[in-house]
Amino acid sequence: MAKAVEPLPPAAWGQTGVDGVVALYLPHVLDAITAGHSLYAVPDQLNAHSLYINNRLFRAAGLDPAKDAPKTWDDVARLNKMLTRKQGDRVVQKGFEMRYVCDDGHWQAHMFHILVYQAGGDVIKNGRAAFNSEAGQRALATWKSLVVAPTVTNNTCSSPYQDFAVEQDAMTFAGPHVGKIVERINP
Repeated sequence: MAKAVEPLPPAAWGQTGVDGVVALYLPHVLDAITAGHSLYAVPDQLNAHSLYINNRLFRAAGLDPAKDAPKTWDDVARLNKMLTRKQGDRVVQKGFEMRYVCDDGHWQAHMFHILVYQAGGDVIKNGRAAFNSEAGQRALATWKSLVVAPTVTNNTCSSPYQDFAVEQDAMTFAGPHVGKIVERINP
């Protein structure tokens, strides 16, 4: 029976072996896509995510965008309460909300991984799930503290930052590409 996935050829990176390809990246970046001494994929995008804030919505809530910008997830949770607005019982603006779009769970998995790593844990260790740990519990507690109204959203798979772009969310967590997406939706 043929292999379902073939290893990537190091020559595509101008290298004679897998070690040469691995040396092109920061330590451990390729660990999750390496099996034995074979490489099965390469990252197509590696960048840090940042917390974006809407300066106008911060000012409208009596906050200084520079001075009051959150530095921790606890800060985000605290500001969430100050930036969430309701009309009657209906939430019309959230301070921050997790992404719950697409049915594949990749947004949730990505964010959960970040929170587990920030809590000092691992998602996978020695080939086994490792998030059922104190760090995993802290990650879920952080997640819970950030949730406002996940069903109040206009986000979709094709427009996952819609809520931030139309000022329904005052803060969002995203990569550097989001600025241009938001500008296209709401110039």
